[in-house]
Amino acid sequence: MYTTNRNGTLSETTTATQSASSRNLHHSKPEQRFCPSMFCFTDEIIVQRVSPQADVWVLTDVVEDHAWFMMGEAPTCPHCGTVLLSTNSSR
Repeated sequence: MYTTNRNGTLSETTTATQSASSRNLHHSKPEQRFCPSMFCFTDEIIVQRVSPQADVWVLTDVVEDHAWFMMGEAPTCPHCGTVLLSTNSSR
């Protein structure tokens, strides 16, 4: 959002917003994660952040053909609520 003082008929400040097409849209890459809980039998789940402004995630279990939307700082297991860990090593 930005402010401009250009208005032909009014002397007030006018506020304008950028359209969705002019914004730099952020698309995160899907990543494979797993549930570390020993009481949960969830296989790998594909996780992707779908909103750059909010912590909204889509979780997909390809084996069982299920998908979930969830909000939170980190994606959690849809079956037991444990924070999912990445299967990719950071080394």
